[in-house]
Amino acid sequence: MQQMKTYSEAFSDLLELEDKLGLYEYTVKGVPIYYIFRYLLRERYMEKEAIGCKRVNNHSKFKFPLLLKTYLSSALQVLNLCCTKKRIDNVIFGFPRLEKINGVYLDKFVDPVILESNLKDSYIYFERGRSGVHLAPRLNEEHIIKTEFIDFTAQIIGALIAPIVLCCFLRTIFSFFSKLKKNFKVSNRMLFTISHKISILLLKVSFFKVLFKKFQTKRLFSVASNLFRDYTVACRKLGIPVYEFQHGITVGYTTLYSGKYDQKIQPDYFLAFGESSMRDIFSVPLDRMINIGWAFKSFIKQYIPDSKHEDNTFLVISESHISQKIIQTMIELSNAYPDLIFHIRLHPLEKWSSEQMEEVLPYKNISIQDNTMNSSIALLSYNSILGENSTVMYEALSLGKKVGRFCFNGFVPTQMPGIPEEAFYYIQNIQDFKNFVLWNTNVNGLTSAIYSDFNLFAFNNLLS
Repeated sequence: MQQMKTYSEAFSDLLELEDKLGLYEYTVKGVPIYYIFRYLLRERYMEKEAIGCKRVNNHSKFKFPLLLKTYLSSALQVLNLCCTKKRIDNVIFGFPRLEKINGVYLDKFVDPVILESNLKDSYIYFERGRSGVHLAPRLNEEHIIKTEFIDFTAQIIGALIAPIVLCCFLRTIFSFFSKLKKNFKVSNRMLFTISHKISILLLKVSFFKVLFKKFQTKRLFSVASNLFRDYTVACRKLGIPVYEFQHGITVGYTTLYSGKYDQKIQPDYFLAFGESSMRDIFSVPLDRMINIGWAFKSFIKQYIPDSKHEDNTFLVISESHISQKIIQTMIELSNAYPDLIFHIRLHPLEKWSSEQMEEVLPYKNISIQDNTMNSSIALLSYNSILGENSTVMYEALSLGKKVGRFCFNGFVPTQMPGIPEEAFYYIQNIQDFKNFVLWNTNVNGLTSAIYSDFNLFAFNNLLS
């Protein structure tokens, strides 16, 4: 039986394998094609090699009638966009997962920046729905262009021209596929997938080059580089700078961000939340990282709840790869401290099975919180937060909350550089939990290290 490795051990081996195989050296039209498949291949590799590493399926359920309706409305929007004669300085490709705050949906990474900065003076916002679903009412809706027409038209045409693309770049694609088949155990179907994805990239790059040139676009902003690589390559061909917003607290190397940096397909600049994120784990060179702060932090202050939970109520942060450990620990805490109340918040992409739900059902002091509510808004109602390594733990710390991290039942907290260990309480066992309850902490001064105040001057300077 194969011995599983820690995440850091497995990821270190993966980086060595990528370098050894020369995967970054394969290019089509000057574009390094490994970046198109890197995240997916890395996730599969880590799931097989690393202890407790589980991929999350974030695909929405396919609904053809709704998708067709959205496709047609998107086509009309794109047609009107192509006919417009106005200049558009800024193009934004937004984050697909939206937050609902005060009855309105918004992109928490971008919309607060638009509201506060000069970005609002001239921009369009491309929004990719989830299986055709675009949530409404939507903040800044008048600037939004649905991408379904572009995405699915490219997929259909891409499938038709994939054999031609394969023939045109046969040596490169087949050599690349052979290495993936041998080292990542992909099926023969992957050969078509590679050709299809490259076809889609080439089609979308050609379209966006025409569009950006017509608009005399000056810059592109987006979130999560693996989602908008087509836009980035198009900008690169035109000499347009690309800026990526950070979209989560990262304490170490990750399959999404870490690895070799290549300007031909990756953003020019990385816009960080705070000074503690200004590190090499994002692959972008440090001289291309800019701390603009976290505009959402000031945005949510107007939504502070009228009432808060009592001190005997704790918010527990779960994630898909620690679900069962959370359940086990909550049951143990519930039995040991029946007078305390535990509200469990699942990750937005996490789903418990009916069996897991039944495990906690008998415990009256354990309940599942609505995870559609924005995490920062939810945190405002609690004084004490529990968990392991989630981004939400750092959000809680930045909001001045008391944060405890489990160090037993298989939990292994990872410390973020620049944040002192005493900022958290490390709970060693069930009995130690009572010490966390009595613990007094002062997290003043840590908020700016994790989430700096939004630097309006620095951001507007990017637009000048």
